[in-house]
Amino acid sequence: DIFEVLGMTDGIPNIYEDVLHGKQYIDACQLGKIKEGDPVLMFSIDGVQLYESKQSDCWIYIWVLFDHSPDQCYQKKHVLPGGIIPDPKRPKNFDLFIFPGLHHLCAIQTEGLPIWDGTLN
Repeated sequence: DIFEVLGMTDGIPNIYEDVLHGKQYIDACQLGKIKEGDPVLMFSIDGVQLYESKQSDCWIYIWVLFDHSPDQCYQKKHVLPGGIIPDPKRPKNFDLFIFPGLHHLCAIQTEGLPIWDGTLN
């Protein structure tokens, strides 16, 4: 556990292995902003060149689920597609494109996501 290591090393980890060893994450946990069972997501966006003769044809954003160990969280099943922005140039306002995904994420965090389990019926 990272907090046990921090207790033994005066608050400084010996090795920074992943995002979860970073100061911002640790501070958020200690302040109670991130609690046991809370999902931790990373948002990543980048331009993608679909054809050899062009620069970036579109922009793709993904969510990486950090609720797993570092050797697992970057596997395909934990990297979730967020959206595609079709624009060969860098969009001037990314917020217009990522707002629907952030709104959906906020709704799930606020209202929960009930899932029907067919094995129970």
